[in-house]
Amino acid sequence: MTVWVTRTLPAGQRLEQALQSRQVPVLLAPVIEVEPLLPWDEVVPKRTQVWLQAEPTHNLASPELVIALSAHAAEAYLQHCPQPTTVPHIGIGPSTARVLAQHYPQVEQALSANSEGVAATVFKKGFPPGAVVWVLAGVGGREVLIHQLDEAGYNVCKKAVYRRVDRLPGDLKAVTMTKVACIEVASVQALHVVSRFWRQEQGADSITLFTASQRIETEARAVGFRNILNVDTADVPHTAQAVAEWYSSR
Repeated sequence: MTVWVTRTLPAGQRLEQALQSRQVPVLLAPVIEVEPLLPWDEVVPKRTQVWLQAEPTHNLASPELVIALSAHAAEAYLQHCPQPTTVPHIGIGPSTARVLAQHYPQVEQALSANSEGVAATVFKKGFPPGAVVWVLAGVGGREVLIHQLDEAGYNVCKKAVYRRVDRLPGDLKAVTMTKVACIEVASVQALHVVSRFWRQEQGADSITLFTASQRIETEARAVGFRNILNVDTADVPHTAQAVAEWYSSR
């Protein structure tokens, strides 16, 4: 029996290696592919929109803090903003922080690898409300964090630097239903691809899912999965440890 790792590459490969080092058999079959966007899509939340309209001189062109919410986002950003800068950067996890640190001297890793951890890092580091903050993410992701920072008084611009594309069930031929012990799911979009595939193949609702956030867990229950263990982070070491402990106790 294997653990089906569904997250995108290269994060999926890092989790695969971490699980294998713990003697856990792995099936790496990502359900999402990442496509860079250019030009970047921009999302500006409500309070920041009001701030922009208040004075002609107000703009979001020069960030005072840049937050990258995935290694994919950091890599896309580096392709188009490669010059060293003294602007502080926050990476949501260790791999994201490492990508940023290749070019930028002021890089912090978030206190935990989720939206709550990023927000807590911003507040703990004392970045003043009113600062212009760029949030680098995928299309449709991390809206809760965007609005949380906006409501806290930061002038926020989400830069959607890539989009996630579902892999069709026909691309998942490597997944053998009867050999899957549990499924690792790191995003809501991935959950829905997994759900469609699992229903199509008449998989049991009792399959164990490991989720990376409360939001994914809630959505998983809504679509009918019953055995859900929420790790509450996409961090590879924490996820690998939780899955390995479960696997060895079966």
